[in-house]
Amino acid sequence: MIFSNLLILILIITEPSLIVNSDFFIKNLNYELLSEPKLILKNITSITRCLSRCLVDSSCYFANFNYEICQFYNLNAVLSKNYSNKRIIYTKRSNGIISSVNNPFGVDWGIWGPIEECDQNDYVVGFRTKLDPFQGTFYDDTALNCVELICSNGKRLKSSESQWGSWNTNFKNCSSGQKVNGFSYGMEQNQGTGDDSATNVIRLKCTDNSIIQSKEGHEYTTIISILCPYGVIVGLRTQINQNINAEDNTGLNNVEFICKLN
Repeated sequence: MIFSNLLILILIITEPSLIVNSDFFIKNLNYELLSEPKLILKNITSITRCLSRCLVDSSCYFANFNYEICQFYNLNAVLSKNYSNKRIIYTKRSNGIISSVNNPFGVDWGIWGPIEECDQNDYVVGFRTKLDPFQGTFYDDTALNCVELICSNGKRLKSSESQWGSWNTNFKNCSSGQKVNGFSYGMEQNQGTGDDSATNVIRLKCTDNSIIQSKEGHEYTTIISILCPYGVIVGLRTQINQNINAEDNTGLNNVEFICKLN
């Protein structure tokens, strides 16, 4: 996707590195903020650090950096056009995407399903997986074949599903009052002409830092973890490879989770 006025700032700080770009912020030219409250963070001499702090602060919705002062405004602040004011105000986007796309394992087969989201003001609290267990050396392995999320109001989210395997009978949920704000995945490296099973592991992280797990395969060597840059997970979309006549199916390939301020 191509954006005008693309802002890309790579953070080189002691905190976890982030790429702050137009996926996270809208750059507003000649605007001013008209209402309080605001939090002024002094001694932040870099706009990069200013925006990165806004990303991880759930109360920050607008960010303004001027004369080495970083100002955060909440969601209720009023943004107004003012052509005499040359100040740039950054608006945090309400949705962000975290995913296993561009994974280092060469896994990218199949078709993407539709986006599925929780209802407004609801959020993901748990999940379950559908697993096709190891079939043996001379048979086709597909490992995970689907992920189903459950929202805080009980709504279930399932983007796409392949036919193999069986579901975990029960959903694995965060503790009461906790929300899901990240995930981990484990994949089998692309086997070339050999049998591929793609994604073997999906785990979810809760806001109390606990990890919840459902059914998992065993063909993986590394677990990669990704957190929402802000907010919590409210939806997903999945990539499924299912060609019934093919010799090598891979079931679930990649997952995109939707993060949103909540």
